[in-house]
Amino acid sequence: HINIGSSVVAEKAKNPNKRQDEEKEEDCVIQEIRDHETLAPVHSGEITDCVEITSPLCIASCSKDMTIVIYDLERRQVLRYIPRADEKGKDIHHLKPIMHLRYQSLNGAHMVSIGNETHANVWAPESVVSKIHLGKFKGKAAIIDGHFLNRAPYFATVDEANNVNLWDLKSFTCIQSIPGQFA
Repeated sequence: HINIGSSVVAEKAKNPNKRQDEEKEEDCVIQEIRDHETLAPVHSGEITDCVEITSPLCIASCSKDMTIVIYDLERRQVLRYIPRADEKGKDIHHLKPIMHLRYQSLNGAHMVSIGNETHANVWAPESVVSKIHLGKFKGKAAIIDGHFLNRAPYFATVDEANNVNLWDLKSFTCIQSIPGQFA
């Protein structure tokens, strides 16, 4: 933990002529650190990516522990914890560490989690209902990254076989595959 009090005193001793508005700004940062320290850890593995979710104002993070956490920035609390499998254990979302999260607020607000597997999971992170898992993009080779297309209900993925696949967000089907060439 950070020893807040002694660091402030030491900083004031180094710079006694610091302006009062600078001190107020510093106090704000220190308060944020204190708030952060009181949070319980939510991932048991290394965090690999995070995205902003706009409604409500949240941050979603993913981890090598195969979980996703959506943290409400306004209420300063965990809004959702998404484990590696659903409550009944029937649908396993990820078998490998989640490496990427992608989010788009257009076309219904979707988030996609990618974990170097033959599928990527599609989520509705702004949903108020308990089931936010919408479906999967199921490919033939492990998906290693992806991005939303601007102003279109499509998601493009890159797989380890060097292909770019274009997915429809409503039907979760691949509508176009562009084969790459190896050098």
